[in-house]
Amino acid sequence: MANDESGWVFDSLIGFLQGPVWSAPLLTFIEERSLIFENDTDDSKEYREAYQEYKNLVDLLLGCYMEDMGISPEQFEYACTVNKNTKMPVQFQQCLFEQIWAANEYGIFKRMMIQKNLELQLQALNMIEQKFGLTPASLTCGSDGIPDDEIVMEELIHKHIQEEVEDNVDATVEANLDKEHERLANQYHNERAALEEALRASVESSKSLQSLPEENPEETKDDVEQYLSEEIPKPKMMKRPAPLAPIPQESKESDKKKEIDLENRIDMKKREDYLKARRDKLVALKKEARSQRLQMTKERPSSARNVAEATMNGKQNLENSQVNDSSILQVRKALAARLKAEVVGQ
Repeated sequence: MANDESGWVFDSLIGFLQGPVWSAPLLTFIEERSLIFENDTDDSKEYREAYQEYKNLVDLLLGCYMEDMGISPEQFEYACTVNKNTKMPVQFQQCLFEQIWAANEYGIFKRMMIQKNLELQLQALNMIEQKFGLTPASLTCGSDGIPDDEIVMEELIHKHIQEEVEDNVDATVEANLDKEHERLANQYHNERAALEEALRASVESSKSLQSLPEENPEETKDDVEQYLSEEIPKPKMMKRPAPLAPIPQESKESDKKKEIDLENRIDMKKREDYLKARRDKLVALKKEARSQRLQMTKERPSSARNVAEATMNGKQNLENSQVNDSSILQVRKALAARLKAEVVGQ
């Protein structure tokens, strides 16, 4: 394929990745499924299932895009490799890089989802504080990040700026949300730094794996035999510990402190529950706005749009991959490599 022929392939790809057919189902999936991801949970079956479904969604959208455009995996890979003059907005590169790399690696996916959960709570908090105002730029991908999603937020603000905050809002809870803002902001920035570090480590790991020397099987065999021939020292007998002293009775001051701590925990739980309820409502509103924009997109790619609409309506089966694994993996790796070159090379 000549450079001029591959140019339209890459240009159409950028248009697809910046449009609602890609962003609406993907961002909605990330937001809805991120609600269960907490930074104090190491791993779970639900996390792994969400990762597999996310990976299937990314592959399905890319596969449908190629089918609609009549592009082969080889043409796609060539277009990503050759077209170096077509530049994407920097923030868009970063957001897209995270989305694609998250489909390649579970650890990145988990970090991305934890960060998104915190980001949504901060967005909901800012809408309360500013009476449905904009989220600070430092907490989003920015105006050049995902243009379609910026439009969604604008529409939400325009729609709800004229609405009053619910009458049944707990005034005490809302008055103390500044504490929640500080806590969430600190967690968000910590998770953001952790995600960026995980991305850097993953990129460096992919480079170093290619340069590792091959292991000599004879040397490995000798090391194992030497290890097995060594005498294992017997463990020393442990002295029986002395009995513990009796626990003194707690003072009245200690009881009072416990009571205050309990009240603080109850207040914090109230703030967290209230804010998460607002977050869930925000996610539903953003999904509704994206669905409306998606319905207005009737041009090609039609197959990808059908998948996007089915995903938004909860009718798309994402538990099992429905594309050719080997070919779509080739496509995803080619796109990830191009984005890595763009982001890391900045």
